[in-house]
Amino acid sequence: MVDIPDVICNGVFDKEFRRGRVIKTLFRCHDGKERFKFLVILNKDPVRDPTLYFLTTSQLDFYNKYPNYNKDIIRVTKGDLVFFPNETIIDCRHVYKSSREMFKKNFRNKTLRFEGDLPLKFMQDINRIVEQSFFIPKADKDIILKDGIKSV
Repeated sequence: MVDIPDVICNGVFDKEFRRGRVIKTLFRCHDGKERFKFLVILNKDPVRDPTLYFLTTSQLDFYNKYPNYNKDIIRVTKGDLVFFPNETIIDCRHVYKSSREMFKKNFRNKTLRFEGDLPLKFMQDINRIVEQSFFIPKADKDIILKDGIKSV
């Protein structure tokens, strides 16, 4: 296997890392184990640190059992998006944060893959959910919706 120089890796990463991009990367889960997870990048300004994102899941039992959370999720039907092989939930209740450098390191180590972009309809749904959310702090809403600029 050929190692790609960091300058080239960094250039590709900087070009591909943006709002609405779905990535698959190693993620430390609540149980302490690392697993590959799909996440959706949220920052309007992709170079801003930290990077804010939503996790996705194809484990639907909780969401099917508690439909009152359906206003805070986006359900992607199997086959709608090529990078989600199963029915998938984008859980918009909790914003996760990690350093951009951590994502870049994962990309250089080949534990991060760019999967594709969410279509405009899904991004509009994310904006609506974020704007109306009781779960997401105002500071995070500003980064997601207004590039961190405080409204007057």
